[in-house]
Amino acid sequence: MSDVARLRQPRSDRARQVSDVLRRQIHGGAYESALPGEQDLAHEFGASRNTIRAALSLLKDEGLIDRAPKVGTHVVGRKYEHGLDALLGLKETLRGYGEVRNEVRAASVITAPPAVARRLQLDPGSPVVYVERLRYLGDLP
Repeated sequence: MSDVARLRQPRSDRARQVSDVLRRQIHGGAYESALPGEQDLAHEFGASRNTIRAALSLLKDEGLIDRAPKVGTHVVGRKYEHGLDALLGLKETLRGYGEVRNEVRAASVITAPPAVARRLQLDPGSPVVYVERLRYLGDLP
């Protein structure tokens, strides 16, 4: 693996990556009601429990999950179907609502978490490129 893939990332960057994968899994129906415990998620993503807590906090702030001591982490709702999974560009999908632009916020080579490696049909531990971008519709992110 290259030295680039081994670089340490700030916890906030890693937490966003974990939350992105978990969000996708939740929307894909991987977790019908409860998510695994923090320790299990930390093992799955090769991350610290603090990073997992930060990722879950992001999802809670979005209203996607709810967390309670001694109860665990539960899916509280899936967002509406927006049709963005179709093979259309965002610009074509939102035609008539305003100008669409992209801002690349992060790009790095990372080790694929097991769930991502399975989804991409890669060997465990394979390097992948992680790209985080922010899309705007007009002036709204």
